[in-house]
Amino acid sequence: MSHMYLKLYHGRTDPEATLGDWGTDGPEIGPLESVQGTYATDLKLRFANPIDAVTFNLDPHFPCLEYANDLIHHQGVFYGDFQVFTK
Repeated sequence: MSHMYLKLYHGRTDPEATLGDWGTDGPEIGPLESVQGTYATDLKLRFANPIDAVTFNLDPHFPCLEYANDLIHHQGVFYGDFQVFTK
């Protein structure tokens, strides 16, 4: 059985920074059962095993990544791109 994963890309610690390169790669978050976006304010994640959310410093009862300045904010880093894939 394959699961979904969310990969974060093009990270920077200052959301106002203009990147001269691709920035940092972020974590590969999962395995997930679903990813739901709401008006580019947040991404709600449903983990295959809810306790796995703790591994990514997310609340296992409501795992969510929030947007800040049009970037996804996670653990002090702001990401400009993401990819959802299965493996």
